[in-house]
Amino acid sequence: MTGSVGHRTKAAQAAFFVSAVGSQEADSRIGSSDSREHSHVGCLPGWPGAAATSALQAALPALPWFVLLLALYLLPVTLGHEPWKSQDLVHGAVIAHMLAGGEWLTPHLAAETGVIRPPLYYWLGAGLATIRPSWLAWYDAARLATTLFVGLHLALLMLTARALSRHALAGWLALLVGLGCAGLLVPGHEMQPAVAALASSTLMAWAWAALARERVLAGSIALGVGGGAGLLSAGLPAALPGLLVAPVLLALPAWRRRGVVLGVVVATAMAGLLHAAWWLAASSQGVDAWWSNALRGLGAVSRPGNNLLGYLALLLTDTWPAWLLAAWGLWRTRRRVFEPAIALPVALLAAMLAVQALIVPARPLSALPLALPLSLLAVPGLVSLRRGAANLFHWFAICTGLLGMLLVWLGWVAMTRGWPPAIARNFAKLEPGYTLPLQVGSIVAAVAVTILFLVGLRRIPRSPLSGAMHWAAGLSLVWCLIALLWLPWVDQGRNYRKLMAPIGRLVQAQGGCVQGRNLTETHIAGLQVYAGIVIRPRGQGCEWLVSARRLKDGATGTPDGWRLVLETSRSGLGAERFGLYRRVGMALARDEALNTL
Repeated sequence: MTGSVGHRTKAAQAAFFVSAVGSQEADSRIGSSDSREHSHVGCLPGWPGAAATSALQAALPALPWFVLLLALYLLPVTLGHEPWKSQDLVHGAVIAHMLAGGEWLTPHLAAETGVIRPPLYYWLGAGLATIRPSWLAWYDAARLATTLFVGLHLALLMLTARALSRHALAGWLALLVGLGCAGLLVPGHEMQPAVAALASSTLMAWAWAALARERVLAGSIALGVGGGAGLLSAGLPAALPGLLVAPVLLALPAWRRRGVVLGVVVATAMAGLLHAAWWLAASSQGVDAWWSNALRGLGAVSRPGNNLLGYLALLLTDTWPAWLLAAWGLWRTRRRVFEPAIALPVALLAAMLAVQALIVPARPLSALPLALPLSLLAVPGLVSLRRGAANLFHWFAICTGLLGMLLVWLGWVAMTRGWPPAIARNFAKLEPGYTLPLQVGSIVAAVAVTILFLVGLRRIPRSPLSGAMHWAAGLSLVWCLIALLWLPWVDQGRNYRKLMAPIGRLVQAQGGCVQGRNLTETHIAGLQVYAGIVIRPRGQGCEWLVSARRLKDGATGTPDGWRLVLETSRSGLGAERFGLYRRVGMALARDEALNTL
């Protein structure tokens, strides 16, 4: 074992030297006709020679390391907690409604009328919850749909990079860069249809790479399925970029073939037919209504320029460090941008930014697909890093990982032991009165994860790739530590059961319908999941009213014609108050009295 590690270390050091020298030589060859040094290894511009490539391949860890890294990234926080407020709860409520007998063709909240949500993610989530084993909660099984879509995205990202470069090393590098994009962390571990749209975009990218490799049949089918899956995941914004790049790519030599053009036409028709088939089966409206619904949102953004700036700002934070590596890779290959490995991600990035700026307001979830083309562009940037830049990335990744792990442990000590006092007071302000329980199994696992990271600092050899490896490993292990040490505390502030369940027990004991006031989509979903209450529209003469407000807004008074029956609240990070009112004049149950929880 020691000899193997020593061999990889020497090979990595050789890669460092050869890559640095090779990059200087490549700069003088860019744009020239002599590309034999690159063509025998792969078609990716800026790729080092055979000796450096072999050394870089030897510097990669063994396959079990990647398997462990993926497990530590994908599973923590995905399992072991009820739906949390915001997106996880809303989409969980849609799945819960389907499991309770709701319409599978038209997923929606029980309280929604006339709403048709794109169904692909909900179908998979509800299907997994239906076939789950008895020991797995329905929400954990449904959340595994996110794990599957994120895993599919990462696998297709590897395959796309490999198809474009014709070398397996590029696939592993794209995986490391994709794992390092921080914007995927939270949506990649909650019930979230946006990850289905991300996976469909990556499938379309692989389809274009396959078409460039003259795999016309496989590429055409994948392009059609990816476009249809995008429409069934998030509508037009998910599918349009992968199809809009067609005029640009078909003009380039790699795709300028009659069979490819025919395949793209068939794929576009296939995508439309998949969406139309679902729409016509789920809706009583006809083809005209489907067409208008499919085109809904075009030009919906009033100020596209400002919206584009918003996406660029999100790109800087949510796709770090992929965008920086991509910028360097694009600069290194600036005279070979018409080759497939560069033309495809550049065209996808431009199409995504244009579509998102025109249709979807800038928000983190909508910026998720931008990580795809940037991760592909980052591969040539990563293998061509100069020695100084590679050293800087290496130490930055190590220091960031160590700092993150130290802060997680320090926060856990502050919550359990009250030291340091200043940090303990901050946690107490966020969740007043909450004491973090000591869970021996979680603590032992957290210690093991910490040791694993420290051992990895010595086991991962220094190379131009070590920065990406340390960054991906540090991000995954810090996330895993948060799940092991902080999960009960996070659940305390994001779980609605204590607020909603008492309301549900009282309403169900007395009977009658419920309407809402000042309720968000998250509140409506929480009442459905935790209280078993379906909020009815105003004007139905319901005898119950649920009203929500933030604690800092102060008292709002009792609505006219209603009297307060129950009030639940919590302070701190999730500071909210819910009041249950009954219409004046309704008969009272004998044991009904004013309650405050």
